[in-house]
Amino acid sequence: MSPVTVRLQRAGQTGPSADQALESYTHEHQAGRTLTLDVPRQLDAAGVRGLARHVGEKIRTVGIDGYPRHLLLAGPVSLATFIGAASNANGPVVVPLWDGCRYTSSVTIG
Repeated sequence: MSPVTVRLQRAGQTGPSADQALESYTHEHQAGRTLTLDVPRQLDAAGVRGLARHVGEKIRTVGIDGYPRHLLLAGPVSLATFIGAASNANGPVVVPLWDGCRYTSSVTIG
């Protein structure tokens, strides 16, 4: 089964390096689908919680068909924590670490 990649990014924040990193990652892991979620603006605390719930729901949705899931998040660790709580009991999700240039070693959550 080809993995599904979910990429969370701030709208307008893409560029050659971020797009190339996604392309490299999806090619390396032979991802069959990529779902990109754009964050329209800087969020307050309620917005971050809502975003985490939304991403958790997307992770749950793409996991229904049994495909491996990868979450690419170039953002604060606190957001990753909220997303993890929102997608609790959804099964494993691979989260590669972003070093500012590329996605590196990963952790599997769940």
